Amino acid sequence: MRQQVPDARLVLAGAVSSDVDLRALLGKAKQVGGVDARPGYVGADEVQDLLAEARVVVTPYLRASQSGVAHLAYTFRRPVVATDMGDVSSVVRDRQTGLLVSPGRPGELADAIVTLLNAPALARQLGDAGHNLLVETSSWDRVAQCVNKSLNQVLPPTGVLASPPKRVDP
Repeated sequence: MRQQVPDARLVLAGAVSSDVDLRALLGKAKQVGGVDARPGYVGADEVQDLLAEARVVVTPYLRASQSGVAHLAYTFRRPVVATDMGDVSSVVRDRQTGLLVSPGRPGELADAIVTLLNAPALARQLGDAGHNLLVETSSWDRVAQCVNKSLNQVLPPTGVLASPPKRVDP
């Protein structure tokens, strides 16, 4: 990746899985150069600046069921390069809102990142599509509608749950 986009600034931010050798990862980042390593918790006050500066957000999960990071990226109209794990593909739609790659394939991951770094118009198109998907499926109004619909399907009609108190005569 560094050879194809030498001036790219890479930011490694966020929690690192406990099964990853953090010391080795940071050593590799230093060796590669141009990597701003910020492992660990990213405070809410830092998120906006990180995502505003990004062309692409990368979630290289080796294990995952879902990704709140992808939703966050779409809030900022950023495309996501993600590994195709768990239910991630329901949010990161390949070639629609981002690019999906096979887990454990660093070459595929690098190629997808390079593709979006070298194609700003495509990155913008995918990020906009991700934002639109987020608005359509995950806005507060949409989520409330889905919860309400689900509750109406499983709960009995109003008035059945609670019956009026029985009158007790002395």
